[in-house]
Amino acid sequence: MPDTGNSQTLRLRLAELMAGLDGAVREKIRLSPDRSVLDYSREIAGNLPFMALAAFLQENCRTRAVPHPAAEFALRFAGRGGETETGRTEVQRRLVSLLAEAGESGASDVHIADMGAYGLVRFRVRGEMRPAAEISGTFARRLIAVAFNGLGQQNGTPGFSQASRQDARIVSRSVLPPGVHSVRLHAEPIQSDTASRGTFLAMRLLTGADGVTGSLGERLAALGYSEDQCRLMASLAGSRGLTLLAGPTGHGKSTTLRHVMESMVISRPDQSYLSVEDPPEYPMAGVRQIQVPTSGGDRASAYADAIAGAMRCDPDVIMIGEIRWPAAAAAALDAALTGHAVWTTVHAADAFAIARRLTGMLTSAGVPDPRETLFGQGVCAGLICQRLMSLNCPRCSLPLSSLTGEARRSLLPEELEEFLAGAIGPSAMGGVRLRNPDGCPACGGQGILSRAAAAEIVDCRGAVGRLLARGEDGAARELWKRNGGVTIAGRCLGLIAKGLLDPVTCGHRLGGLSDPDSV
Repeated sequence: MPDTGNSQTLRLRLAELMAGLDGAVREKIRLSPDRSVLDYSREIAGNLPFMALAAFLQENCRTRAVPHPAAEFALRFAGRGGETETGRTEVQRRLVSLLAEAGESGASDVHIADMGAYGLVRFRVRGEMRPAAEISGTFARRLIAVAFNGLGQQNGTPGFSQASRQDARIVSRSVLPPGVHSVRLHAEPIQSDTASRGTFLAMRLLTGADGVTGSLGERLAALGYSEDQCRLMASLAGSRGLTLLAGPTGHGKSTTLRHVMESMVISRPDQSYLSVEDPPEYPMAGVRQIQVPTSGGDRASAYADAIAGAMRCDPDVIMIGEIRWPAAAAAALDAALTGHAVWTTVHAADAFAIARRLTGMLTSAGVPDPRETLFGQGVCAGLICQRLMSLNCPRCSLPLSSLTGEARRSLLPEELEEFLAGAIGPSAMGGVRLRNPDGCPACGGQGILSRAAAAEIVDCRGAVGRLLARGEDGAARELWKRNGGVTIAGRCLGLIAKGLLDPVTCGHRLGGLSDPDSV
């Protein structure tokens, strides 16, 4: 019979009760798929965890408990109960349910933390964390374990271990929410609130279905790039050499690279396109995607070897998923030096920080004169950094001009308002709108409804690149700004002036908005 009351809470509590049963007890019960009948062997009638389960089912699902003599139960239900219906499968169902809830809410990530005595489940929605559920520590551990051992596919490890860092992917269509083609798993051991070790699991929902199509300019404009930036990106897409894209984790780097590659496939079908990824995150039409074979070996060397192998596959354009190791940085540089167009990502704070980051990795890899080599003629084409900014809900955002007194100060600190007036001009302040802390039904009470990329792009094919080659980063940055370069913070100020972006939310995402060096 159907559950009554809050079905989500009931499912969670039922899964916890099931998880709390001893394995021998689970073998002696059988719960029908509709939860209308609970068959059990009389020998467990006095088992307290079983009695709690039976009482819960009777009270909340109107389940009828049917006892059977031990011999009869064994004959009737041998091989049909236990783990199949009430053990691992029930935990799997709860995990699948969590993924479905995350997909329905538009979450990009699900976090499960085993804190020892208790567990926490949170969703990241439009860049911000939301509480989803509080569960027992025992059930959190079971959810994490089944994510790896029951649903996930791992590279080079026999199964989940609470004591080690692990990665896996969920790719089975039967358990993925609509529109999600895979889920990337990463687990880390953490300190719990007890003497025992805890675990933190991050699950990234990879959709690749943002509905954006068309030319590169049309795709990037839909993502939030300005008209000038779209033209510059199109120029870089037609250039040889190395183009590097930076940004924090979860800020759309892979999505931008996918659009770059797919648009090039459409505009230049006469070329050969390869990607080297660990593993491939998004399917890309027209791109031959190479998965780095990392099972049981050194991942840095495997990545470098895969890049070298891709170069022998006669490509015109190579996309490298991410440069994390010196060996991979050296292999990417070698690909650019041999005349290939190479697009890749790296972790750096801003576009000019990419130069310092790559220089450090190339030095570690033993590359002589790394700056001069990286920014030599025809080698590094461009440096890009992007961040995803949460945009105001257009239905409930509040015009700054409509607020006065304490209401105004509570949403926009006086010092930040003074900075904005100087940065965008007093006349532009009339267009500023603030995030509604109460939200509305359209935005789910969040006050934000979508995200857009705020980016900065540095063309290294001229004087700016020559200054970077000499290590004159400050002079290169000033020249870039004099020639019209716009920082991420500057781009955000433009969005604030249009009423699209809340200044306080923007400052939180950037780690500060009023730093004069960032504008």
